[in-house]
Amino acid sequence: MIIMLMSNREGDASYCVRLFPAGLDFDAVYREIDSQYLKPSTDEDQKIWITYIEEGIGRLEEDYGITIPIADKVSELADEYRERLYHKLSSPQKS
Repeated sequence: MIIMLMSNREGDASYCVRLFPAGLDFDAVYREIDSQYLKPSTDEDQKIWITYIEEGIGRLEEDYGITIPIADKVSELADEYRERLYHKLSSPQKS
């Protein structure tokens, strides 16, 4: 499901929506997202995927009128990523 939220492939969003009645464990989904996001990385720019997940959740909520319980927590991670990227890009570069 996490990969499907990041993609724009036809049918992925509707498949994600069909998982809801099955009792999707959003806590488990968030734990996996969080653990992947918090993994050390030599290139923090690679964590841009968190913004893609945030966008995918937003599309599901907007297009299908559903509420994703972990949306706010994922947005916090995406905001943190954007803030770090902003600071990195706005700080003077060492020669």
